[in-house]
Amino acid sequence: MEIYNFNRSIIIKDPKDLSILNDLTAENEYTFNPSRYEYFIVKLVLLADYNLQNISVKTSALISDDDVIENAVTCLNTEGYNSFGKKFSSKISLIENVLQPIYIGVSFKKAKLQTYKTEVTIGNDKVALVFNLTDDLVFDEGFHDESSFSRLKWLNSKKSWSNDVIEGHKRIVCDDNKINILGHKLIVNSNGMLENSQSYYDNSNSLQNDVQKSLFYKPMSLEIEGKKLEFKECEISPKISYVNTKSESLIDNNKVVIESKVKYDGSIAYKINISTPDEFLISNLSLKMFFKSSSYFMGLEKIAQKIDENFLLNCNLEIEKSVQNFFIGDINCGAKIKLAPASFNQNISSYNAIQKDLPSNLWVNYGNGNIKIMKTNEGVEVTVSTGVIVAFKDKDLTLEFAINLTPCNELKSNNMLGLRIGEAKMFRDYAQAIKSSKSANMDYLIISPGIKYYKYLNYPLEDADGLLAIVSNARNNNLSVGIRYGLRSISSKNTITKVFNGFSNELLLKGTDNENISPSDNPLGLNFIVDVEADKNKKYKDEQWLLRPQSRVNNYYIESLAFLQNALNLRCISMKNPSIDSVTMERAKKTLTKSKKNQGVIELELTNQFNNENAFSSALCLYTEVLPYIDKLWYSDKLKLSYDIYALLFECSGAPYGVATTFNANTPISLSLLFGGLPKYGVESLSSESVNHFYKSISKYDFVNSKFYGFWDEENPIRIDNNNVHASCFANDGNLLISVFNYSNKKVKFELGVETKFGFSVANKKVFAPFLGIEQEEKSIDITKPLTLGPYDGIVFFAVEGFKLFRKKIKN
Repeated sequence: MEIYNFNRSIIIKDPKDLSILNDLTAENEYTFNPSRYEYFIVKLVLLADYNLQNISVKTSALISDDDVIENAVTCLNTEGYNSFGKKFSSKISLIENVLQPIYIGVSFKKAKLQTYKTEVTIGNDKVALVFNLTDDLVFDEGFHDESSFSRLKWLNSKKSWSNDVIEGHKRIVCDDNKINILGHKLIVNSNGMLENSQSYYDNSNSLQNDVQKSLFYKPMSLEIEGKKLEFKECEISPKISYVNTKSESLIDNNKVVIESKVKYDGSIAYKINISTPDEFLISNLSLKMFFKSSSYFMGLEKIAQKIDENFLLNCNLEIEKSVQNFFIGDINCGAKIKLAPASFNQNISSYNAIQKDLPSNLWVNYGNGNIKIMKTNEGVEVTVSTGVIVAFKDKDLTLEFAINLTPCNELKSNNMLGLRIGEAKMFRDYAQAIKSSKSANMDYLIISPGIKYYKYLNYPLEDADGLLAIVSNARNNNLSVGIRYGLRSISSKNTITKVFNGFSNELLLKGTDNENISPSDNPLGLNFIVDVEADKNKKYKDEQWLLRPQSRVNNYYIESLAFLQNALNLRCISMKNPSIDSVTMERAKKTLTKSKKNQGVIELELTNQFNNENAFSSALCLYTEVLPYIDKLWYSDKLKLSYDIYALLFECSGAPYGVATTFNANTPISLSLLFGGLPKYGVESLSSESVNHFYKSISKYDFVNSKFYGFWDEENPIRIDNNNVHASCFANDGNLLISVFNYSNKKVKFELGVETKFGFSVANKKVFAPFLGIEQEEKSIDITKPLTLGPYDGIVFFAVEGFKLFRKKIKN
């Protein structure tokens, strides 16, 4: 094997092109002159005469004449911490006459200003690295200099790994078998699973002091061969942000252990472990759940729908399908069930409906698994079965699943109407965008890739100084700046992408023999998987390659957020259909909110994923586990008016999950407000003008701090005598902001009233519709007479005290 030292700026475009080695000589010792303030990267390139498998790379201490520094040298290709904070080490394989780069990271934080030496062992070969340290000033370990590759240290970051609870949630309080988290009280049975979960959210998802609903009418249970397992007691071990439980049962000398981890965010990770002294053939293992709150269902390739008395779903679990997940519940009390480990990232966007890196402990059980969901007199019964399954001697049988309780947050008007995140897509440049966004009372303006200072997707790190100029301009206009930056794919033109390619297929998704995968000239025979759904950047002609979910890129991402926060005073990130798990999203949230003075927010942009390419997935069902950490949801696709309105509520709106929502720019304000949201500002000029007028109208009243009542809420004071016409409202100090929408393809005439028993009245109030650009004119409204709306048309109006009555009147 030959070991070469490469200048870090040299990118290996073709690993089979050995001409790049011209004028280079393989040595057994290399000397460098780094600053002691820099995290220094040594780029070694390996060349083997024949194929070598499972080659170990071992590093050693930094040694000088009078000093030894342990754990200062790392082979970044083969050792570090994975995205879940677990330490790992791996090996590499070499292909005959194919160049393989490895990156050796060296920290001099504990070093003196002198010469150090270390030795790296690669298989049976050794190379010595000598460092003559200088005192040259380098800031932030060299992270500001992209060409230094010092940022590769971020791959092994453990930033924001803590047991702290994020702002807005509360620490877990455990009382015997009762676990209290934000908005829910969980009651744990002797088997370690839920006996029940009680919700403190009212019908519009505002928190109340008393229990509002119960999730189950009977405790969860586990059956083997049709026999319910008995457990004597459950061990409960509470921590600040989570609770561990453990229960054991014996069946014919076979031990069954159920463990769970309940987190403050409403997630519960379950692990069922069966150990046996001999082979144990099980004809069927069944998990049973009994939902009392059971008005709605979605998932398993079904659009969100109401559960009627004839509801029955019986489906076999198929190997080639994505991980099965579904939701059952009410708007203010429900649960998403995932038949996979809680930590598994299930988003499959652009994978051609093929789930990557499937775990082995799945209920699909080689195609023998089954799910049956049926209506009962008390609610809905769910049975998840494995079919015939075998537990082998000395090899435990493990099955995992996860529950995410909903809502995960309180639905607050301050987020619905007060948290304003605008786009710059319709503006000539960011100077114009900043000026207009300030006028429209936006809080944040998102910078997207495709500009001089942020050319390529998902890597806004190449010109932080250029971005800072935009940020400074915005700050001078009392506007904060956010970055569109997520974990999903990355431009092929980024320098760091080419470096990631040297890490085999650890960081970038690659595949072979798949006709749906875009061809690549990668000489190793592995094709990069192109993100066909990524926004195309015509100006810079870049192609997006999918990142491997739950790889060390997640660590890199978290560190980069901290870097941007320090460099730009970053206060907002927006990510579109990201491949991100709840652990990484929680780390992102903790990173952005670490500073008390700089509390950052996260916007999650989702699109319709109920299509063949995404295995007919419900987007919000896929992303339920990350929603506790989201400040604002943006559903950017057009709402399908062919859907039932309750399908829109669950498929496109964050209301049932306690997350405020922004909708597609062309969505009428009157329809958006039904779900407590508004159209996106900054995408389309006419709709943005309407949003601007709306914000100016509500600025006269304190509706930002009001109480929201959804159209589905029985305590909504607005009453309408037509089932096709729906109304939601915001109420504050007796004043009402009301949105009414005719969700039908026919013109309708209806009567509208206000239910006084809830403490509301329009008597002696001015009732009028404000000017909303092209959407509606100023007009006074007489609600004592029938009103008329056209097909899929609506109106927004106020009922307030002390306001001038307009002369125009709505047609009755």
